[in-house]
Amino acid sequence: MNTNPHLVKALINEHAIVTETYFDWKITKIFYAALHYTKALAYQRGIIIGETHDEIAKNINPNSRYQPNMPIKEHVWKDYYMLLKYSKIARYDGIENEQIYNIEQQTNYTEAVKHLENLKKYLLSQGLPLNNPIQ
Repeated sequence: MNTNPHLVKALINEHAIVTETYFDWKITKIFYAALHYTKALAYQRGIIIGETHDEIAKNINPNSRYQPNMPIKEHVWKDYYMLLKYSKIARYDGIENEQIYNIEQQTNYTEAVKHLENLKKYLLSQGLPLNNPIQ
């Protein structure tokens, strides 16, 4: 029996979304679930896609000029990229108006859930066992 550590981490991040009350943290957890799901596929394939956000992006972006190690479908790359974008907004943008910020984060969260589901469908189609981290 072999445990895929990134799949375990992705599942933990995704399950933690349920108990989180703040939308910016929900978005952050969604992104890190997506990151670890993506790394889980790379791990399963024996491919190193990097440790930093930039390294991972270069190695999964099908349009990368850096000869990606594990290019994903373009529509899936767009989902991953949007999750990265939403997580950066959630983590780094300040709050000028709390009410507007909360509405924006709630909207971004709704979209982030859709992007994560699209990514998971693709990874499942690539043979990643999303319901079972033990292989």
